[in-house]
This record gives sequence, structure tokens and C-alpha cells, in this order.
Amino acid sequence: MNILIEPQLSKVKLENDLLSYRKWLKDISEASSVEVIRNSGIEKASLLMAQIFNSANQYVYIYSGGLSEKLTGTEPYYSALEDCLRRNVEIKVLLQDERLQSPAMELIKSNNADNVKLLNVKEIYSISRELKMDAHFAISDDKVFRIEYDVKEYKAFASFNNPKVVDVLKSIFNTYMS
Repeated sequence: MNILIEPQLSKVKLENDLLSYRKWLKDISEASSVEVIRNSGIEKASLLMAQIFNSANQYVYIYSGGLSEKLTGTEPYYSALEDCLRRNVEIKVLLQDERLQSPAMELIKSNNADNVKLLNVKEIYSISRELKMDAHFAISDDKVFRIEYDVKEYKAFASFNNPKVVDVLKSIFNTYMS
């Protein structure tokens, strides 16, 4: 194969894979599938979070290191977050580090600054102990979750219909948000 064409073909394959992944996420979200899915990589993390935002009607709660721009500045993550706020879906965020500023964080704060809380070290340790791992998570509408267990590689598992897991995560979230 021509060495000049090969990288272009790889990019096309990745784009096709991501389009298929986006469609699959939309399908299982709309079906309220109980399937637990896995994802890794920033592109798939952005697509999955965008689908969580797109499917939310009531709320999305996020526990994050700092909503880094590396992920939250990507598309479709950022535009789905904007649309979510435009639809008056409640967005709340617990942060480990407020020094990591991003357009997504500014957008959420401009919508309602009370919906962002910076945690202290003791609270972060307590959350990790309750989760039994050092992880970040997002939950939505009492049934949707994404737990990121490897924050460097954006590795996570998620479901669009698992109220039991969401109930546990929501309880943890609300304990520290108050």
C-alpha cells in the first residue's frame, strides 16, 4: 500500500467507526437498554457524554477532576452541554480541582454558579472510598450513568437504564453537593 495513502485510510476508518459508535449509542439510549457498555479514548468519551446530555430531560450530575478542556472542549461534548442547558436541564458538578478552567466550566457557572462545588481532599478521599475506586462519574434522570475508572485513558463503563447504580451514585453525589 502507498505510504501516503495509508494514514488517510486510517483516518477514514476511524471516522466511520465513530459514526457507527454514535449511532449505536443513540439507538441504545432511545431503547433505554439495560446493557452495560464500555468505552475508552477521548473521542468515544465525548460521544458518550454527548448522548447522555442529549437524552437528559431532568438533570445531569457530574463528579470530575476539573472538567478539563481536553474532553469538555471537544465536539460533540460541548455543543450537547450547551443544548442541555438551553433545554433547562439541571447540571450540577462536583470538582476535585477548580484551577482547571475550561469553557464548559464557565458555561455551567454562567448558568448557575451554585451548581458547582469544589471538594476538599477529605471529601475526595471519602468519595473514592465509597466508590471503592478512584473514579469520576456522570448520572442522569435516575437511570443513566457513566463511571470513568481510568481518567488518563477515558476508560469507562455506562448504561442508559440502570436505576440501581444511579441511585447509589446519586446518593453519594447529593451527600457532597449539599
